[in-house]
Amino acid sequence: MNKSNKKIIKIGSYSIGLTAFAIAIVVVLNLFVGQLPSNIIKPDLTGDAILTFGDETKKLVSGVDEDITIYHIVTEGNEQPYVQELLARYAAENSKIKVVSIDPVKKPTFTAEYTTAKLSDNSVIVVSEKRNTVIDGEEFFRYEPSGYEGTMLSYTEYMYYYQMYTQSGYAFSATEYFMGEKEISGAIDYVISDTLPVVYQLAGHGETAFGASFTELAETENVEMKSLTLIAGETVAVPEDAKAVFVNVPQTDITTEEYNALVKYIDEGGYVILTTYGELFAKEKMPNFVAIAEYMGLSCTADIIMENSTDHYYQAPYYLLPEIQSAGITADLAASNYTVISMFSNPISETEAENRTRTPLFKTSDKAFLYDESITDTTNVEESTYSIAYQSQIENSETGEKGGTLVWFASYTMFDDQMAGFGNSFVFTTLLQKTCGKTTSINVAAKAITSATLDITAADALLGYTGYIIIVPLAFLVTGFVIWFRRRRK
Repeated sequence: MNKSNKKIIKIGSYSIGLTAFAIAIVVVLNLFVGQLPSNIIKPDLTGDAILTFGDETKKLVSGVDEDITIYHIVTEGNEQPYVQELLARYAAENSKIKVVSIDPVKKPTFTAEYTTAKLSDNSVIVVSEKRNTVIDGEEFFRYEPSGYEGTMLSYTEYMYYYQMYTQSGYAFSATEYFMGEKEISGAIDYVISDTLPVVYQLAGHGETAFGASFTELAETENVEMKSLTLIAGETVAVPEDAKAVFVNVPQTDITTEEYNALVKYIDEGGYVILTTYGELFAKEKMPNFVAIAEYMGLSCTADIIMENSTDHYYQAPYYLLPEIQSAGITADLAASNYTVISMFSNPISETEAENRTRTPLFKTSDKAFLYDESITDTTNVEESTYSIAYQSQIENSETGEKGGTLVWFASYTMFDDQMAGFGNSFVFTTLLQKTCGKTTSINVAAKAITSATLDITAADALLGYTGYIIIVPLAFLVTGFVIWFRRRRK
């Protein structure tokens, strides 16, 4: 063999070796990438970041320090991509969380241990050593009909109305929302909580019961809401397990015994959260309720506050958009840009009281004024800044020891269901979070499925993997062989 042929063989061998090395790199790289978490190798390509965790979920999941198993109940081949990928992201976020797929066809009796209900495909069962909870597959998607904003329908309800309207010759459209993060994060919080906090709603005085939206918010936060009738039973006292007592727009006054029970509860460190309607909350109509406010160094009048600043009202001057103050129980919301709406609000002011730390929570602009029927020109009214929500806490000036708290919203619509779509819902969940000592909130907003997504089918994925693992390395190999063969012939 002459020197020329030896050189060609040497070059060809080098090319083949280089190709083999390239193949080895690709294989090792593929194995390495395969071990990376789902949220890294599969970035969220949805238009509205539907699969991206919010800060609340990140904080919750990172704090999980006990084993949790999430069972994905789905017939093979019927996996919902959003649900499947979201579950994978929970598992990738914390190694304590494990996701197991269960095919109900292959294991028909599996769910009987957790529920007697027949679950739809893509249902989820979240289990810890403390407790478990079930999320039916239909709970992950909600539909808001056009023209009925705030009304959320299940898939079954949506299809019912869609078919009914279509058969009648009318169009029926709705915005689809994905509730996955909200539902799963709430379930995780539920199964890891040592005990579920209890918040009471005072009853017996015409109080307004919380509507479905705010009741659901409490359930999502895993707070148990109970009705409290103080005058029932042998003793008049707030239960020892009460984290807070809501008094939501009372219509009549409390008795002296109820007054004493609520004051005793505050003195012992409890939270009373009060919402009022100005015309009713007057000393001549509710002397005992008003006395609680005065005991905490606060009072208000029945005057309706109006706004002259267009940036501080919505649709009408009495639909106030107050500024959330950076102090007190709602301080965390001050920089959040949440829009709180307070309708028919009344001004709260401080009165003489010792050992009370009083903090305004919501304020109007400096262009607000008090409504008067005789006003015909709002350009010449007396403008000022008013506080429409206040917090007052007992604090011993000598020892610094803190006692109970009164949180007062002087607007009867503060927690009305029509306000649930605004920042009012975050105020409500913040109150639950703070009074119940929760470190995280689960008030995760539903995510509208409105933007286009980059959908990759199984066939596309297989083709892509084949290209990277087989075709590209093979191309290197063929190219090297061709180069070697041509040089060998020369």
